Amino acid sequence: MEVATEDDEITLEDLAPDGGWGWIIALATILVFISTISPTTSFAIIFGDFIEASGQAGMANSLFNSVFMITYSLASLLTNTLLKRYSARSVGIMGALLFSIPDIVLAFVRNIYDMAFLFFIQGFGTGLFFTICNTIFNAYFVKKRAKVMSASQVIISLGGIVYPSLTEKMMTMYGFRGTAAIMGAISLNSIVGMSVMHPVEWHAKKPEEVRAERARKKERKFQQQLTLSNRRSTIGANHVSSKARWSSLRSLKEENGTDVSLLLETVKPTAYRVASISAIEDEIHERTRSESIQKNLTRRMSVVSASSLVNLATSVALSDIHQHHLHEKQHKERQVDKEIQEKEEKQDNEEKQEQEEEKGYKTVLRELLDMSLIKNLGFLNLCFGISFVCTSDYGFSSLLPLMMSDAGYTKGDAALAITISGIAELVSRVLLTMFTLIVDVKAKYLFFGAMIFMGFARTGEYSYV
Repeated sequence: MEVATEDDEITLEDLAPDGGWGWIIALATILVFISTISPTTSFAIIFGDFIEASGQAGMANSLFNSVFMITYSLASLLTNTLLKRYSARSVGIMGALLFSIPDIVLAFVRNIYDMAFLFFIQGFGTGLFFTICNTIFNAYFVKKRAKVMSASQVIISLGGIVYPSLTEKMMTMYGFRGTAAIMGAISLNSIVGMSVMHPVEWHAKKPEEVRAERARKKERKFQQQLTLSNRRSTIGANHVSSKARWSSLRSLKEENGTDVSLLLETVKPTAYRVASISAIEDEIHERTRSESIQKNLTRRMSVVSASSLVNLATSVALSDIHQHHLHEKQHKERQVDKEIQEKEEKQDNEEKQEQEEEKGYKTVLRELLDMSLIKNLGFLNLCFGISFVCTSDYGFSSLLPLMMSDAGYTKGDAALAITISGIAELVSRVLLTMFTLIVDVKAKYLFFGAMIFMGFARTGEYSYV
């Protein structure tokens, strides 16, 4: 039976909790988005009269959307660099503060330019906490990610249904400045939500638990294979008699082979004796030849004279002196080469330092803005498509109450229209989940079809209003 060994590769996805503190993370994500993103549907109901009084309603909405989206995009890029220096929870709390404080200050604005400046700061905060929430959520959930995310999105969509009607009632009681202050106070809950975003390392599974779970899975798989093999063995039991017949025939052939081998063993000893006598005679002959060769060599070596030995000694001494001079020369050359190499290394280091100082600002910019993904054309196409859709949808949602008020509708009618839009969004999320479970369709086809329907609906709304 196979078991999980210590050498099994364990990834971060295997260590994901998929529960435990992850449920707190899911609730915190819902709290953050309900207190920050959901109230944006009621923005035009709160500030509609104030913006119209400025006489620049269209320009004001375009300006607000532009500055918000610029800082939102920049903050999303900067989050990667900030996470290298600070913890995810610290960055998320900073983003929540940058969103909540301007949201409260919106109750005291004097003109549309003050609002544009506050939206500039809010966009930066939104980019930070939005990225952190998604990153931590994906780190805590891997196997249950789709289910938990779908449930969270449904609950967040309920905020878009409740806020418009709630805002309309608060406007009659507190006015637009009091309502704006209350909405800003509600957004402070995002700080509480970001404060419980613990690092996933605190609640990750232990490697021993992962290996034990793998071992249990392998054991179940082995048992299934064992039951399958037992079924196959019962099917093959009917063929045992035929196999036994074939084995009896093979045993008869093996017995005949053993009789022949016994005859061969009786003949082998006489052959071994003859071979041993011839080998002894060969050894005696070789010894006599080697003794005669040694005698001849000793006679020839005695002929070497003393003068030849002296010449040999002098030649050895001269060669030693020559080699000594060569070693000294090579040592000097090595020292010179070493000095030259050290000078070149110093010059190279100085040049590198100068280049690093010159390119310091470029390195900082590269760390702040990671542009490596821009080389991927498919990724760029995806980003541009999503940005166009989100920007147009957000712009239309913010302009709809203003258009309805210009057409003579009341704020109650505008709140009802936004509420119906939120209900339709919630229903579409549920239907989309059910549809994807039944029918296997690519996401890009669903997106393309949704854009066609949304385009027709928006065109009809413009013509109706």
